[in-house]
Amino acid sequence: DLMKKELKEQENLTLTENGAKGYKTTGHALLDLNYKVSSLRSRSEDEIIKLFDDAFNENKEYAIKWLFFARDIREGLGERRLFRICYKRLVELDIEVFYKNLKIISEYGRWDDLVSLIGISDVTDTHIIKIIEEQLNNDIINMKLDNPISLLGKWLPSENASSKTTKQLAKQVRKLLGLSSRKYRLLLSDLRKYLDVVEVKMCSNIS
Repeated sequence: DLMKKELKEQENLTLTENGAKGYKTTGHALLDLNYKVSSLRSRSEDEIIKLFDDAFNENKEYAIKWLFFARDIREGLGERRLFRICYKRLVELDIEVFYKNLKIISEYGRWDDLVSLIGISDVTDTHIIKIIEEQLNNDIINMKLDNPISLLGKWLPSENASSKTTKQLAKQVRKLLGLSSRKYRLLLSDLRKYLDVVEVKMCSNIS
């Protein structure tokens, strides 16, 4: 047994960049995932998914908490690509967890993280667009009342964007919202102008 343990440890040994002994794995999937974060920026989606699957199967709750910490742009790691790949994977791993946490995505990341999940399926699109629609309605009301609004208008894709992918996504969002091209364009324009005015006011108050 002792020999087996030693062999296992020997097998797990690797050399770090400066030549010191290190370990290939901590024996905990979530810790392994956390340690590898910076190197995952250049890794394939499949590699990222494999590591996240292991962490999720080890402890679902911790894996989700870590995923939002990884995305957190203020107090976390600010990892956008990793978050989007792993969150999309939740459709396969646990659809209830996928739906349950949709509403908080914009709090930890940006609204375009939520928008990037559009196109997985008609059913998931229905859930996502409902959240976007609710926020848009609130923003329109608050705009009329001269109150602060969310940054949703800033991050919704434009149909006149230079990127073909963005144009395609914008068309999907617009259709799901049941808006014509003109209405969607004017809505984005109004929201963005209002956000610019609010930002200018905030900056002048600071100075």
